[in-house]
Amino acid sequence: MTYSPQDQRSPIIAVTATKGRDCWTLAIDCPYCPKEHRHGGGSGEFPEIGGYREPHCRDTYFRKHRIFDSRVLRYLPQYQLAPADADIDWKSERAYAETLLEEAEDLVAESDSKQAVARTETGRIVNAQIRELHGLTEEIEKTTSKTRRNDAYLSSWKASRK
Repeated sequence: MTYSPQDQRSPIIAVTATKGRDCWTLAIDCPYCPKEHRHGGGSGEFPEIGGYREPHCRDTYFRKHRIFDSRVLRYLPQYQLAPADADIDWKSERAYAETLLEEAEDLVAESDSKQAVARTETGRIVNAQIRELHGLTEEIEKTTSKTRRNDAYLSSWKASRK
């Protein structure tokens, strides 16, 4: 199951606009991963703050431990940008985004578990087939070596009779 727009509303995220030489840069503290993201804000006189944006999240590691798994993004909606001074309860929006993230992490974990079970079952089948082939190979080798011993004995017997 991947995200579809009718499933959840997008969280609203506070944005800080900075005027650059040629265009505006919109900076947000990502509601999904522990990083700041930057989005383009247009080149007009005022920044284009409204609208929805895709998160730029990547896998994030801290001391070789993954603290953010970007696979959750397939289960998360875009976020909606709003000016930081807008009359919005930012704490509840952040809490809502964290709830969405927890649900997405659960879906990824569930998917991983299903895949692990499938890999385990496939591994069992493959191992059983390998054991069966190994047994057949041993029987063939026994038969072949017995035949070779008989052929060698017969050859030496024939040589001694001449």
